[in-house]
Amino acid sequence: MTVALLGVAGVGTLWGIWTLAPSGIPFGEKESVAAATVPSSMPVPLGTPIALTERIAELEAAAEQAASERELLLRELSELRRLIAQSQTTGSQVQTDGTFDVQELRSGEASTLQENRISLDLGIDGRLQRLGLDADAAASLRARFDEAQLSELYLENQARREHWGFTELHAARTASRNELRQRVGDTTFDQLLWLEGTPNRVEIVETYAGSEAARLGLQPDDLIYSYAGKRIFVPEEIQELTASGTPGEPVDVEIRRGGKPRIVTARRGPLGVQIQPEREAPSDSE
Repeated sequence: MTVALLGVAGVGTLWGIWTLAPSGIPFGEKESVAAATVPSSMPVPLGTPIALTERIAELEAAAEQAASERELLLRELSELRRLIAQSQTTGSQVQTDGTFDVQELRSGEASTLQENRISLDLGIDGRLQRLGLDADAAASLRARFDEAQLSELYLENQARREHWGFTELHAARTASRNELRQRVGDTTFDQLLWLEGTPNRVEIVETYAGSEAARLGLQPDDLIYSYAGKRIFVPEEIQELTASGTPGEPVDVEIRRGGKPRIVTARRGPLGVQIQPEREAPSDSE
């Protein structure tokens, strides 16, 4: 299952590679990353250190792309399994053509998988229209989106020209993400993630018996919207926040269940859940 174990630091970036730890690789105290498969026929360049460095950069980029594609496939597999399990308890049927009988699903639980596919198929302009902004606001948001994308391209170009390593590029991307978020604010940042087609939510996959999450009544499919007053967009953020502050101090945790907000008071520390990145169109109230 595509999950992250809460309470342990992970890593994430914004444009192009939002979650460096693929959703199929759990965040945990001992992270394990499957080795990338490189075709045996692929030549390994010999010669100057510059040529070798360029080859390393190419392989790193290929590995990142493969990780991103693997993440999408594993998330789809996880969603299919969840829907099958749900159909066994609710009577919902999976059609022979591979589509889902959404009408028979519980109210407010239309397939996240289908929603994600729709959001990606819409393209940037379609996702922009989905936000329901007026013409001026939509134009302003699109301009900011284009600016962020160009900034990312220039950053990648600089990394290639200067032969940065993976760590350097990740640090630069993280700094760029944080600067953008501070400059535009959480609401606009959320909209930019949506336009990118990047996960912008953290979903609970499972809760552990005896955990803080179980005490609070948190459930699978709940979205962790904020923790201690800070918006959450990726698993890394909730992991960092639960490990900061004073252990055991009361903090508000806002979740979204079936699209409706709910605030509970938790004791700061591990919630005791498995989480994964998710995608959701921002609403007007956010």
